[in-house]
Amino acid sequence: MIFWSFFVGLTILSSSAYGEDLSGLHLRLPEHIRSGEEWPLRVTFDHAPPENTFYRLFVKIDGTPVAFSDLSRGRRTTINIPSTHAGLHRLSLTWKNAPGGKEVVIRRIFQVPGR
Repeated sequence: MIFWSFFVGLTILSSSAYGEDLSGLHLRLPEHIRSGEEWPLRVTFDHAPPENTFYRLFVKIDGTPVAFSDLSRGRRTTINIPSTHAGLHRLSLTWKNAPGGKEVVIRRIFQVPGR
């Protein structure tokens, strides 16, 4: 029984790394990201923040902080990501003040083709 719990937990942890959205928070990367060009990361929430609340979002590429955003109205925001060199990269978006007081992290692996 302990092994089954471990296996289910491992499946859930690894699924977010392959691009599944979490309940309430959705990411959209552009279909084509070009080396050396800034690109938009679109973030959509199921619900707008409560009044007088800012949703704080932080983006890392390959473990390096590259951008942040605060959302106070509406359900959508676009975060401009600085140019990324060609290759395979890991993106993580951290929602610092998610309901319940815990940070929420969504991960994506994406490819930037060479020129």
